[in-house]
Amino acid sequence: MEIVTSSASTFSNNVVTHLFNYQESYIPYKAFRTPEQLSYNDLMFLSRSKIGKRVNYSPGLLLFDVKNGLGSLNKYEYFEKNPDTGNLGLEIIHTTNSVTKNEYQKGLDNGVNRSEMLNDENIKYWSDFNKLIHKPDNLFGLKSWQANGNEITNVSTPTVLFKKFEMGVDEFKKVEDDVIESYRKLLEEADYFQGTQFFTDLDNSWGGFTNEMISAIKDEFFNYTSNNKFNMWTFAFMDPQINLNKHVNMENKVTKIRALNELSKNSSLLIPMNIPSGSNWRSSSEISVLINSVWEVLNDKSSNMNKIESDFISENRNIINKVELTTKSTSQDTINEYYKSLNISDRGYDIIDLGGDSNETIHYGYNKDSKHEFCSREFDKNLENITKIDTFPSYKYQPQKVKYSIDSSVVYDLKQHIEFIKRSRIEDKDDLLNDLFDLKYSYHDSPDFEYDSDE
Repeated sequence: MEIVTSSASTFSNNVVTHLFNYQESYIPYKAFRTPEQLSYNDLMFLSRSKIGKRVNYSPGLLLFDVKNGLGSLNKYEYFEKNPDTGNLGLEIIHTTNSVTKNEYQKGLDNGVNRSEMLNDENIKYWSDFNKLIHKPDNLFGLKSWQANGNEITNVSTPTVLFKKFEMGVDEFKKVEDDVIESYRKLLEEADYFQGTQFFTDLDNSWGGFTNEMISAIKDEFFNYTSNNKFNMWTFAFMDPQINLNKHVNMENKVTKIRALNELSKNSSLLIPMNIPSGSNWRSSSEISVLINSVWEVLNDKSSNMNKIESDFISENRNIINKVELTTKSTSQDTINEYYKSLNISDRGYDIIDLGGDSNETIHYGYNKDSKHEFCSREFDKNLENITKIDTFPSYKYQPQKVKYSIDSSVVYDLKQHIEFIKRSRIEDKDDLLNDLFDLKYSYHDSPDFEYDSDE
């Protein structure tokens, strides 16, 4: 393993499950390796351990979820042994998880592939379509928080929601020692360590949790170096409704702004992305195509995190605010099949014939307004491969390339954030405003920048 991954949030865990399911497809289960497997670095993201002649692979991943976020997965299920009661006359009582495994997971336990049974109805958790076995020490559940419908609520006080940035900070401190030790073990496995990639949410407490984790890891292991000499990428996911809906709780908006500010300071690259519509399984699959475009380049040994990062870093600008997928315009038949797979053909959705061989661009980044571009990089290697994995939902696009770029349009988002914080009643308001002004100014070197003299 050369890259350690961390995922903290339910949506993030769905994304990385798609990514690691794809990594699993390259594991050489037989002595004979295909040409693709020979050119593929299976130790880039996977942890490998030998037991005799047997080699076991697991994700090189620290994964965090709420108390009931693991679904049917008992993290010790594939590791613990029944205690030896000897002649003590004790009865072993087996407790069962309150969540029942779906047919796909039952099939995996018996060596049978039932991936054709996966759908939006029977996938409620990332563990429902997960293929690889995670090491128990790398799975963390927040004991004080649980999923309650679409919200995360406090176990003791259900009216308290997991929204504030500071809540995430406090929660990480409760597990910090265990996380540092688990990260240390992954780090010790790496022969040629490249860096860490973090996956999290930007607009709830997970953002604060992840930022505190990055700070702790840097202090413990990398306090001898600076961000521009060490690769720490953060992929941060956002609910687009927080921007569109004026009635969304103010706490989410403040958290999003605070997380953007803090993560941009602590990460060497910050890549915010808007979450597409659909179930977690389906919407996360769209995001995984974008990120896997980068992982493909890392996996085939043609590049590394440092080389990719060098294409972006300049003048303290490290927020990749534009992420775009270029796809062939989809035919009527493909669209009909896609909506049919969703079972929503009778729910009033417009099915539009895009027709022809022209391309269209799908925007996922922090914004889609195009201004002065500072830097960019395109990825087009094997984009469709991940969509062919048997646990991947039907995919409506024909991807041609993925483009990541930093441009000056982030200035206008920051200006809106500044105005919002000015009207807010929050602690450390002046400090946050100063940080936002500095962040905005770092993108000033463009023809369309207008400096506000009254700031």
